[in-house]
Amino acid sequence: MLSVIIKGKQCGHKYNVEKPSFNMLKFPENIFKGVSVMKIVIDLSKSVYEICKEHPEVVTIMKDLGFENITNPGMLQTAGRFMTIPKGATMKHIPMEKIKEAFAAKGYELKD
Repeated sequence: MLSVIIKGKQCGHKYNVEKPSFNMLKFPENIFKGVSVMKIVIDLSKSVYEICKEHPEVVTIMKDLGFENITNPGMLQTAGRFMTIPKGATMKHIPMEKIKEAFAAKGYELKD
């Protein structure tokens, strides 16, 4: 049984599911009105290695942006320890604005 709790209150909907998925839940249209979604903040001064260790899903985002070598564990363990996202963007000629947009679309905020 899955009970959905929003802002500390049960919304009254209960679902019998083994593996709940947020997409399968049906809520009244206005239930999320005024609810802010927290973004995960990533510090751009951290190394790519540190960021990927904390947030493994970042590897996929960066690969999709053109950082193909990030999926190579050896590369992440070596160059990733001193490389930052801004340095990599400069090397790969990928605009930081494009990177920020891609991360924002996945729920991340990049902090300088």
